[in-house]
Amino acid sequence: MRSRLDHILNMDHALVTLAKTIHWCFLEERLGAVYDDDPGRPPLPTRLMAGLAILKAMHNLSDENLCERWLENPYYQLFCGEEFFQHRLPFERTSLTRWRTGTCLQYQKPPGRRAPLGGAGRNRLCPLCLRLESTRSEEGAHGRRK
Repeated sequence: MRSRLDHILNMDHALVTLAKTIHWCFLEERLGAVYDDDPGRPPLPTRLMAGLAILKAMHNLSDENLCERWLENPYYQLFCGEEFFQHRLPFERTSLTRWRTGTCLQYQKPPGRRAPLGGAGRNRLCPLCLRLESTRSEEGAHGRRK
């Protein structure tokens, strides 16, 4: 029998506390509607993908390092909505890029029009990514990069 993460982890840990303060349903409503992974494949959970984006920005990680830490760290997994410890990634690493690109570029596109491609779409980031990018820029400007 597997133990639930919330039964074995310290529920006062900073990531657990942060996860409790985030309005995940709001993110699901706002970002889940614009993200689609591959045709014929169900989209990955918004909580997972948004959680990964937040962790990536908080710790200034590459996609590769983020995936490595997620596999090793049960607090990362709980933060991203997992109930049980996962020994394998529930997504392909390329899904991180597709999610960022898909949600950001499609978030504010006019109805009935395609999202812009390439660098032009960077000006139209979704609010979550805008906040994460501004936080990362501020940390870099103040020399607090990890």
